[in-house]
Amino acid sequence: NCAVGYNPITNNATGFSARPAGYYHGNYYSFGDRAIFWSVTQTFMGYDGRILDYYAANVYSTYLQKDYGYSVRCVRNEDDDTTALACPGTPTVTDVDGNVYNTVQIGEQCWMRENLRTTKYANGTTIPLGTDTSFTTAYRYYPDDNSANVSDYGYLYNWAAVMNGSASSEANPSGVQGICPNGWHVPSDAEWRELSYYVGDQNQYVCDGYHGTDIAKALASETGWISSTENCAVGNNLSANNATGFSARPAGYYGGYYAGFGYSAYFWSATQNNSDEVYYRTLHYYYAFLLSTNFHEDYGYSVRCVRN
Repeated sequence: NCAVGYNPITNNATGFSARPAGYYHGNYYSFGDRAIFWSVTQTFMGYDGRILDYYAANVYSTYLQKDYGYSVRCVRNEDDDTTALACPGTPTVTDVDGNVYNTVQIGEQCWMRENLRTTKYANGTTIPLGTDTSFTTAYRYYPDDNSANVSDYGYLYNWAAVMNGSASSEANPSGVQGICPNGWHVPSDAEWRELSYYVGDQNQYVCDGYHGTDIAKALASETGWISSTENCAVGNNLSANNATGFSARPAGYYGGYYAGFGYSAYFWSATQNNSDEVYYRTLHYYYAFLLSTNFHEDYGYSVRCVRN
């Protein structure tokens, strides 16, 4: 009872899926009977390994000799968030242009971890490249007026382009596909608040673990930001950024002129306030917090989409 080989259909509650590959030492032994795994820890008697036996209920430690052949399992580095933070079942998403975006799971939400860089809506309609601001005509813009920036920073879009004719929404989820690929939507202000509250409640994402609003570093990318000497600011010690994997890039904005590239990131929501201005989120190189504010929809900001 409780042995690995007793009623195998009840095995693997953790999903670790240890297989009984046995071992090799001049001959092959214990295939089907044992799973034996290397470690990198050496003691005076050999290497400290782990064994599962078909007749045992425990995982036990043993000493392994380095001329034997045993199984290997690898462990992700704590600072390598590329795979582990991807959304389960949706590690990437592809837009109508064929651009592929990595995803990131933060709390219950699945976000794109890259800025949108599509030139078309999901139905194939082209979004014109803008040379001026507009409240009603959909436009996209190069970050800092440089097409070479699109691959890393995405396009900037005005709100008409973002919404694609949809009405403002404060729902969570917003229900506004807008400019996003099929199966994804433009986040509402409520969805941005959910992100902020979740990150602020996790001590490992709060700078110095002190103030629940000091989460900007956990959301900002490790590259592209202007340097700052302010403690907990995005631009202070860039290597400490991006604990969440959200990877916010400082693409700046367009408002009849280009500004803020390297200094700030601005992200649209799908929500207007009572003054018909739109809520957005911004990170600045000298701030420690994710700022919520609102402004005219004729400006060009970055877009992140959320999975439906």
